Amino acid sequence: MAATSSIKSSQQALNLQARGEQEAARLPALLLAAEKIAGTLMLGLHGRHRAGPGETFWQYRPYDVSDDRKMIDWRQSARSPSRLYIRQTEWESADIVYIWTACGNGFDFHYNDALPEKQQRAELIAAALAILLNRAGERIGLLDEKHGGPPLSGRDAPQRFVTRLIQREENTGKSPPPLPQTRQKVQAVYLGDFYQPLDRLADWIRKGSAQGIRGTLMQICDPSEEDFPFEGRLAFYQSPDEAPLVFGNAAASRERYQQRFAAHRQTLAEICRRHGWRFLHHRTSSPSLEALLALHNILAGER
Repeated sequence: MAATSSIKSSQQALNLQARGEQEAARLPALLLAAEKIAGTLMLGLHGRHRAGPGETFWQYRPYDVSDDRKMIDWRQSARSPSRLYIRQTEWESADIVYIWTACGNGFDFHYNDALPEKQQRAELIAAALAILLNRAGERIGLLDEKHGGPPLSGRDAPQRFVTRLIQREENTGKSPPPLPQTRQKVQAVYLGDFYQPLDRLADWIRKGSAQGIRGTLMQICDPSEEDFPFEGRLAFYQSPDEAPLVFGNAAASRERYQQRFAAHRQTLAEICRRHGWRFLHHRTSSPSLEALLALHNILAGER
């Protein structure tokens, strides 16, 4: 019995070492790819364009009697003999944006080898978004039960974020993702396929909204999941532990499948809208830059 236990422990250690080596090999490639697409949006994720404490000049505006006279910019005012001007700076209070991506359990899927897995695309978008947020001066956090940790900031924040990202545990996909555990009003971005039951997702979104979380869901799908281009008799396996879903004639079920898929997405989008959250969808056959730009526009609008 002792010998068997020792062999099992040694095997577990070897498996853990192999996984660590695989994760270490993924880190530079993922960071490089994320830097490449984030580089096209170097102007930053957003401009706050509102007055507040900070050092970055925003604009001059005419002086009002309610303003403190200490705010008058006398040099600018000297150029206009009939008007005084206030020098305003931009608000520079860092926000926190939490990011979550699905992992495993069917999300590591692609039907065509020429396309990335859904999980790979989600990780790339998450890493690129983290780079943009960091350059914009925001703090970034990973939503994961084991490797989440506190929000990150600083020059090496994207690398630390990606390290946590590739070390996260596989999530089952049967229950909604975690919500940020904070009393602050934060933003959260969720990347997954969201094939869970809609009643659970609706309750989860309602709870997040009640906590003041401004959430954005991006549904990432393989084209085959939307188009259902299959023919003949097929068996679909979600996991080795579950019974397969068998289609006697896949082509005959295509229209009905597409209708149910569209209805699920439409209902999910409506649930998000009802609770003030945003909903996006992305096909892995589309450029990752499109997804990043869509998230950019939503997060910029939240400011």
